[in-house]
Amino acid sequence: MTVGILSGAVNNTTNLEVVKEMRERSKILITLGDCAVFGGIMTMRNFFNMEEALKRAYVETESTVEGIIPILKKCASRSRRDQ
Repeated sequence: MTVGILSGAVNNTTNLEVVKEMRERSKILITLGDCAVFGGIMTMRNFFNMEEALKRAYVETESTVEGIIPILKKCASRSRRDQ
C-alpha cells in the first residue's frame, strides 16, 4: 500500500495495533478529522479509571436522580402497572 487513510478515533490497544500496521504498510499515512489526529472526545476517558468513567457517565450525571434515569423509572412503573 502506498497511501493509507486513517479516520476515526485511536482510543484503545486494538485501534493502536491497526494504526501501527497501517504505518508499516504505507509510504504515506494521512489522518482525517479530530479523532484520528488528536483522539477525539472518546480519548478523554483515558485520563480516568474505567469505574470512575462509567459511574460518571451512567450514575452521577445531571440526567439521573439517585442513580436512575427518571424517564426509565416512569417506563418501568408503567410496565409493572400494565402487567
